[in-house]
Amino acid sequence: MTSSDLASLVIYSAGVSGDGKTSIRGVVGTVDYVLRTLPNRVDVEASINRVVDAGLGTVEDDVVVLTPAGLELFENARGAIGDPVTGTLQRLADALTTEDRPGSWHLDRAVYDAAVRAYHDRK
Repeated sequence: MTSSDLASLVIYSAGVSGDGKTSIRGVVGTVDYVLRTLPNRVDVEASINRVVDAGLGTVEDDVVVLTPAGLELFENARGAIGDPVTGTLQRLADALTTEDRPGSWHLDRAVYDAAVRAYHDRK
């Protein structure tokens, strides 16, 4: 899975939440649900930075908030025919064409560890 694919899962997690927001725990849970594996901290950080760098989201208190462009991308991708999850994720990944580079947002290890613990506690 590419970093575009993981970034698409960040957008998907926030988009399906109903309010355009997702926590780090929400991202971890979405990735585990779709891929059946827990993402590591570096991958979560890189995927969120990819969304932010593309202008599709911001991070406020370790919560990803989709921008109007991010919400529009999610809604347009979701509206296509076919398997709603797979099709939406593919269309989102295709739209995330920014190249990988170090981002400005940093996912603290303690925040990541707490999100993984909270996710496991809810399972």
